[in-house]
Amino acid sequence: MVVRLTPASLDDGMPMNAWQRRRNLEAAGLTALADPDSGFAPPRVSDSMAMAEWQRARGMQVLGGDVISGGGGDDGLAGGVGRDRLGLQAQANARPTLRPGQVGSARQAEVDGDIAAGRALGGLADGAKQVVAALFGSRAAPLAQPSKPNSIARPEPASVDPKHVAAKRYGAGAILRMISKGEGTDRPDGYDITFGYGRYNPPGTPRLTSMTLDEVAQLQDEMLRRGSPNTPVGKYEMTKDTLNQFRGALKLSGSEKFTPELQDRLAREILFERGYDDFLQGKITALQFQARLAKRWDGLSDLDGHPYSDRNKSIKRQPNVSNQDVQTGIKAANDEFNQMFDDGRLPEGPGGWR
Repeated sequence: MVVRLTPASLDDGMPMNAWQRRRNLEAAGLTALADPDSGFAPPRVSDSMAMAEWQRARGMQVLGGDVISGGGGDDGLAGGVGRDRLGLQAQANARPTLRPGQVGSARQAEVDGDIAAGRALGGLADGAKQVVAALFGSRAAPLAQPSKPNSIARPEPASVDPKHVAAKRYGAGAILRMISKGEGTDRPDGYDITFGYGRYNPPGTPRLTSMTLDEVAQLQDEMLRRGSPNTPVGKYEMTKDTLNQFRGALKLSGSEKFTPELQDRLAREILFERGYDDFLQGKITALQFQARLAKRWDGLSDLDGHPYSDRNKSIKRQPNVSNQDVQTGIKAANDEFNQMFDDGRLPEGPGGWR
């Protein structure tokens, strides 16, 4: 028997689950079972039904979820049009499955109460709209879907230069950071620094990283004309002679931008020339490698604890990176290489940065 629930049908003596279920259906203005223990199950739908009867039966399916049994399959929806046209969307939102023998039992009351409580807390209005649409809307109208959060536009990932990655591999990145610290360029604008921190640059000089190699060479000539004693530029303080020496190894034409990536690759080529790869292979010792580095970069301590350029001076300076720190940095790079080797990431051979 089907009746319309009214406020009079609510009773303070009712179990909470049953009370919540009836109250929610009443608020939605819907018909429901007069007695939840009657064993009544929503009917199946079929193409032979009149439209009004089909809509009513479909609405009961939405309310009853998996209470419907038989006919179409394990999802509990009726076969034929009810399953094929409407799909499995109702199943995705259905309550826990009740076996046919549980219809009208205490288990049904428990499930109904849980669903009602969840709908009340989650928003009764939205649940009622779905049911009303199923009862009175078009036959194939889908249930309302939860709104998706606005997608956040994310920038496209920058392309990775494999040559730049190779320049810092196998501990070389640690050595390059140590060199930058020694040269005083371990700062955000380090790749754009010129000797004297721009003191000898002509007015309006653009950033180094926006200039081509040929333009950098012209700037170095201008620095000398303006009184600079030398021409170091960039993160690794490369002079004009150094750039001319090593750009050929990378097969650079001069039109390439002096970007941070290119500076790292050039510095890696200098490390190769200084014997870093020989050191990793055990051909030279750590102290021999340190002495070779100190001859190229004055900010790194030589074996005597002072810059290499002060070796014949009576007054010797203290380098930015001490003797102990240079040895510690070289050991850290070697440890990184050994760890990669132990992990099976074997060197692919020298020159991957070229």
